[in-house]
Amino acid sequence: EMREISVGDGKALLVRHQGEYSAIGHKCTHYGAPLVKGALRDGRVRCPWHGACFNVKTGDIEDFPGLDCVPKHDIVIQDGDKVVIKACKSALATHKRYKPMDGLHVVIIGGGPASVTCAETLRQKSFMGKITILSADRCLPYDRTKLSKAMDVKPDAIFLRPQEFYDAVNIKIINNMRATDVNTESQVVTCEAGESFKFDKLMIATGNFKRALIYKLSLSFNTIQQIFQNHLYCVHLIQTNPLYPGGRPRTLPIPGWDLKNVFVLRTPDDANAIAKMAKDKKVVICGASFIGMEVAASLVSKAASVSVCEFFSVPFERVLGREVGLFLQKLHESKGVKFFMNASMVELKGEEGAVSKAVLKDGSELEADLVIAGVG
Repeated sequence: EMREISVGDGKALLVRHQGEYSAIGHKCTHYGAPLVKGALRDGRVRCPWHGACFNVKTGDIEDFPGLDCVPKHDIVIQDGDKVVIKACKSALATHKRYKPMDGLHVVIIGGGPASVTCAETLRQKSFMGKITILSADRCLPYDRTKLSKAMDVKPDAIFLRPQEFYDAVNIKIINNMRATDVNTESQVVTCEAGESFKFDKLMIATGNFKRALIYKLSLSFNTIQQIFQNHLYCVHLIQTNPLYPGGRPRTLPIPGWDLKNVFVLRTPDDANAIAKMAKDKKVVICGASFIGMEVAASLVSKAASVSVCEFFSVPFERVLGREVGLFLQKLHESKGVKFFMNASMVELKGEEGAVSKAVLKDGSELEADLVIAGVG
């Protein structure tokens, strides 16, 4: 039996189960559903809306979609049959309770969706230890796929989660922290600036296998083997979307790449700088796959001109095929984008240290106030 009882300025859920009384918070911590309308069975109450499950004696959450526990109140039996609920005001003021975080320390390398999903899943599975995410970015994890679609977007508008969320579930994110080494014997991650972090479990979520372990962390294959053979902790490699991989964006090994106003797109700072620079300017984009085409679509209404040069004969040829690629090329051309296909960029020319022209393999030159590489 369950009843919702007024206690002071708040409410509590009074439960009688197998002859014993207990009292917990009256609202589900997921979306605030009244637990009195839920199902009581085997010492647990299940939320009537989405099924989150709470222990009626401890208030601990035992099944998601919720993350947080409900408060637990004391029960006193007076005169043999009077049930009195004793609750502190702070517990009545909120319907959520966070369990103390102790135990193992999980370190996650990488600041993308894979890292956030890993950390959230650990909490959802009732992991109560310490979680630290080491991110090379300067801001909280964000939806990187939106950068090429809305290039003037501010970082906080595309955060995957706000800072308040990480604070609430005790996930620590350290920005501007690029990992450079993993010591498998001492179980320590060392970062570019010299900081080190000891871990019990380690997750590397930086992209594909080679980029994550060879290029980014400079680990030998012997070290990689030690990581996977060590049963005291584990390393999981998450393969991110190949269109938006981890690591650093590719540049072009051509003369003039070090000129000013030559961009790659990786961070909100990159996107904002491109958007600001492109207004009423001549833009040349190298690459006609997802990044290049989305950047072209985003800038064509703002720039004086947008030209796309590509090694293949139509956009998206390798991933979507010729027919779809040709359709999308015509769609972009109808908006004003110019295409130069079967035309690799071989050189950038400059004036006073800034890019002024892009030279294609057939010798033709495109006037350029800025150049953007979308080549992976």
